[in-house]
Amino acid sequence: MRQISGTRLNRRQALVAAAAAITALSVPGTASAALHYDTRLLEMGRELDRLRRRIARLHRGVRAMSVAADRVCHERGVDAQLPDGRRSPAIDLVRAEVGYDRAWQSWSSAVDRSVDLAVSIRRMPGTGVPVMSVKFDALIWELFHDDLAVGLEDTQLRRLKRFGRELRHLAAA
Repeated sequence: MRQISGTRLNRRQALVAAAAAITALSVPGTASAALHYDTRLLEMGRELDRLRRRIARLHRGVRAMSVAADRVCHERGVDAQLPDGRRSPAIDLVRAEVGYDRAWQSWSSAVDRSVDLAVSIRRMPGTGVPVMSVKFDALIWELFHDDLAVGLEDTQLRRLKRFGRELRHLAAA
């Protein structure tokens, strides 16, 4: 840890701040255009956070509906698969009856909107550490919203998320 102007920064924080400063210098246009983009990106970041919370709520509902459908199937003696290995159409009827399909559609639609928003955030230019933090969170959500880190080890994903937390902390300071 080095002390710069009375503030303690570690090497990673200094590199992130330097990258943000370089990005600020390389953004085309006037300072007012950059401020407009920054303000818009921060609004979009708040909207993405709201969508992520909604997705978590909807996902809990989908899981509850799935459990309810499984319970009804068990009570009615409905098998999940037909003798030839295909899925039983009776399961679909039970799921529609308990509301699973509507819940899943709401969840899926919210996920699609969140990924579209994350892509929009990533594509917009931005300056400053707070905006880079929003862009980083959007990128992580875009890549790993379904918790499938293809080709990435669990420790690598944890490191990325830890870096995001450090970036948010630096942005808040």
